[in-house]
Amino acid sequence: MMSLLLALSLLWPLGVAMLVAGQVYRTPVGKHDYFSWWWLSAAWPALLLAYGGEAQWTIDVWMLGGEWELNALTRPWLAFTALLWSLAAVHARGYFAAEQQQARSGDQAAQRRLARLSLLWPLTQLGNVMLIVAQDIASFYLGFALMTFAAYALVVHSGTEKARLGARAYIILAVVGEGLILGGFLWSAGEADTPTLQGVRESILVADHGAWMAALLCLGFGVKAGVIGLHVWLPLAHPVAPAPASAVLSGAMIKAGLLGWISVLPLGEAGMSAPLTQLGQVMLVGGLAGAFLAAFYGVFQHHPKAVLAYSSISQMGMLTALVAMGLVAPDVWSMLWPAVVLFTAHHALAKGTLFMGTSISEHMPRWSQAFIWPLLALPGISLAGAIGAGMVTKWAVKSPLYEMEHGALIKLLSWAAIGTAALVSVALWRQWQQRQRGAAMAGSGELG
Repeated sequence: MMSLLLALSLLWPLGVAMLVAGQVYRTPVGKHDYFSWWWLSAAWPALLLAYGGEAQWTIDVWMLGGEWELNALTRPWLAFTALLWSLAAVHARGYFAAEQQQARSGDQAAQRRLARLSLLWPLTQLGNVMLIVAQDIASFYLGFALMTFAAYALVVHSGTEKARLGARAYIILAVVGEGLILGGFLWSAGEADTPTLQGVRESILVADHGAWMAALLCLGFGVKAGVIGLHVWLPLAHPVAPAPASAVLSGAMIKAGLLGWISVLPLGEAGMSAPLTQLGQVMLVGGLAGAFLAAFYGVFQHHPKAVLAYSSISQMGMLTALVAMGLVAPDVWSMLWPAVVLFTAHHALAKGTLFMGTSISEHMPRWSQAFIWPLLALPGISLAGAIGAGMVTKWAVKSPLYEMEHGALIKLLSWAAIGTAALVSVALWRQWQQRQRGAAMAGSGELG
């Protein structure tokens, strides 16, 4: 049963993409349904797989030998990823309704945009799912590259000059990151003479130049994770991308960089070399710097999605600092990593909700604004750690750090959480201003 679900998780989105391609070339334009129920279901098999239980697969005929696994790390990661992709797809159906109507009316530009997005959306999701379950280098890199390059369509969708600029920044940095990742994989795998991620971890731990191998992989995955200095694509891409695309970009895809770190770095291993510890210290300082600098710079942004992009950079800085503790203080990692996974899942769903909520400014539902705006604020308040899952996540992170007497880091993370609260507040304020300007323009148009 689990093997069947695995096959469906990978083949179903591929079949959806083929269905979209067939529809574009065979169905009359006026009957195109770019976001059919088949399209919405692309992530459903992966969601069922995540809730099916832990499993392991070895596929000898797959490239260099496939090693795929659902374990205590990858199973919850797949669960929140597939859930977010599913929610974003449902949101996209309503978000693009007006544009789909334009396409059916004969607008060729809208037809091209929707055909490209609906085709590459399930392929992006396929890459995201594959890299999560993969435990061999070839499968992981194939999934990572597919997700990275197919996502170009999600950023450039509107075709405006700003969208093309954001997409160019995204793809240029993505190519740089892919090159660094490939170099790190080839170097470490050559030293270990193994095609598995476990072999990469072992090679980095014992090799003479293990810290340099780790540095290449840290920088390569850092592009996707939006670490400070490699983050510039995020505030350019998010304001121009459609809201459902921003949700999966920031909620699911950015986490692939974090998963890459956890998968290849020898976190929590005994016998950590001095250079690896120094690399961890650099990551720790860089993560905390990103958490604070992004919060400071983000509050001065005017576009609500740009503010949320800097919030993602700040939150990923906090997660970078936590991952770095696996190199700096290996003894804490066994207690800390479950909290890191919980933090990641909570951020993915809360930030995805916030990005999808930005579409309210464009398509205000017929509900009372006294109900809508507090509802939009809830995921932000939770993200800051004040209520619900956010409070649980905050406690889960602090508990092992308190136990292992890392009080200074706890204080810094608490101050960074205040920055998160400020960013979310500013994002909602900018969104309210955007909505008010839109209403004023609509009113003046009606009067004219």
